[in-house]
Amino acid sequence: MNFWVSSKLEMVLNILVNCSCPFYRHAKRSTINTEDVKLLARRSNSLLKYITEKSEELAQFNSEQRAKKKKKLEEENQKPVEPAEAAAAKKDNSSL
Repeated sequence: MNFWVSSKLEMVLNILVNCSCPFYRHAKRSTINTEDVKLLARRSNSLLKYITEKSEELAQFNSEQRAKKKKKLEEENQKPVEPAEAAAAKKDNSSL
């Protein structure tokens, strides 16, 4: 069953790539993006709806991840920085 699913998925992806070529070539790009796939799926309302929903979910997830990363970096930057002498002294004490 797993082989069947993977072979069907590969077939569908090949069709998507081959049918999306005119869209990304017309835009003078070398990669296919979500808008190209949406253009390809525009004739099937259910497929377009599904792709749009998943695309929005992915965009939301990526946005949340960027916000978490930014918050973490801000928190790290808020920590007091030790003076170079204190850091050197700490390093000397730990080597003894």
